[in-house]
Amino acid sequence: MTTLNTRSFLSSDVLSKVDTKAATDNSLVDIAAAAKNRADWERIIDRCIIEWGKNPPGSDEDDFEPPARAIIDLARDIVRYCRDRGLVAPQRVVPDGTGGIAFEFTEGDSFTTLQIYEDRSAELLLFKDCHLVERYLL
Repeated sequence: MTTLNTRSFLSSDVLSKVDTKAATDNSLVDIAAAAKNRADWERIIDRCIIEWGKNPPGSDEDDFEPPARAIIDLARDIVRYCRDRGLVAPQRVVPDGTGGIAFEFTEGDSFTTLQIYEDRSAELLLFKDCHLVERYLL
């Protein structure tokens, strides 16, 4: 296979500015933060997802519909997806009482919820100062 030598197309001035070996993979990622995020997601898997699979939450309460096995499995897949990409974990993961699960994130005056509904649909809601500013059906 033939490869193109881009050095022949760039002037030395440009090449000196774009060609660097100084940045390593470890310098581009906050390793400690990534490890903490992964650990936080693992706690969600252990304390919520696995536990809810064994013993659905709120099943003894009137008018409370716990998440079905299919919703718990979908939540587990979402958690693994987020964990494997190093995303920040939510502060809360709660059953919504109507058969769904909500992931809740807060930062300053912003609040975000990822809602998985009982029909397996999902929605991302972004609030700023308690006002809905964006809504995405997933």
